[in-house]
Amino acid sequence: MAKKAQAKKHRAEKLLSKIEASMMPGGPSDDQEIITDEEKFMFRRVGLSMKAYLPLGVRGIFDGVVENMHLHWKHRELVKLISKQKTLAFVEETARLLEHESGGILVAMERIPKGYALIYYGRKNYRNQSASDQETCC
Repeated sequence: MAKKAQAKKHRAEKLLSKIEASMMPGGPSDDQEIITDEEKFMFRRVGLSMKAYLPLGVRGIFDGVVENMHLHWKHRELVKLISKQKTLAFVEETARLLEHESGGILVAMERIPKGYALIYYGRKNYRNQSASDQETCC
């Protein structure tokens, strides 16, 4: 009886380790587009002067934010997010997670009167990943 319980425990631990490994975010992909310092400077200037922006509340990232970023990238190269988070550490963590989740490149993170402005570049050959990942019904 004890042998069966140990076998079940071992199998459950093995399955749990697989699940935990799949939940860990991977590092940046190797096919990342590289932007020069000049491009980064220009994107920062253009991004800060943009009137259109996406609000990012105190709660942080949720699916709607990433979807809206992809919708903005359909029409323009840059997306400006304004974060209402209080501390710089939270803003940096959110910026890093958004860069990974959205597939964009973080261009600038600036302190502005409304909070923090995060500017992301959507790449030259942008293709909406969220639309291709979704399965079509009927």
